[in-house]
Amino acid sequence: MKHAKLNNLKLRYAEKADIASTLTWANNPQVRAFAYNQNKISHEVHTDWFYSKLESIDCEYYILEVQDKPAGSIRFDIEKNGSAKINYLIDPNYTGKGLGTYILDNGIKFLHKNRPSIKKVYGYVLKENIASIKIFNKLSYNKVSDNGSELKYEKPIK
Repeated sequence: MKHAKLNNLKLRYAEKADIASTLTWANNPQVRAFAYNQNKISHEVHTDWFYSKLESIDCEYYILEVQDKPAGSIRFDIEKNGSAKINYLIDPNYTGKGLGTYILDNGIKFLHKNRPSIKKVYGYVLKENIASIKIFNKLSYNKVSDNGSELKYEKPIK
């Protein structure tokens, strides 16, 4: 791998204090470029959305820390059919260091520990997001659809 080795990585539950970091990450131009809605997110809209995710019983929302500093997030939106939709991002200050692989791989493990009823995870990736495509492939996700602009990857959880 071409990235620097980082130590002291951990995942924890998202909490109210993470609202500013998550908004900053979400509005970063590098992140917005690979989002479905590429418009800037207002503080008010983000606040409503963020608190609804924290309070939802159908959401597992984790923060990645590098040496006790927030560096990314991964969210699983739980569905009634035993599946969970993946959304993740890495703080642009930490990209290129292997954290996307770490957060996706370990996020699934954390999810399985906390929600053993989830049997499958899936995520959508815009075709321009080469880094995410490489991560899903590296972690042996199955590409199950390609609609021209996005790919869908899924993986059973064991």
